[in-house]
Amino acid sequence: MTTAPAKPPELRDFYENPDVPVASGTPRSRRQARMLAEALGPGPGPEGGTAAGGTAD
Repeated sequence: MTTAPAKPPELRDFYENPDVPVASGTPRSRRQARMLAEALGPGPGPEGGTAAGGTAD
């Protein structure tokens, strides 16, 4: 007898789990902004150009 592989948990299962901590507010926003800045890398800054270092055209 063969059994079907176990179905992986879905995203909804993750969020409905009461053991998963929920974070929001300013600390979470700052962490996400830091991660995004690291992912995008250095850019020309707010004086001109695009944040990701591409062209504005």
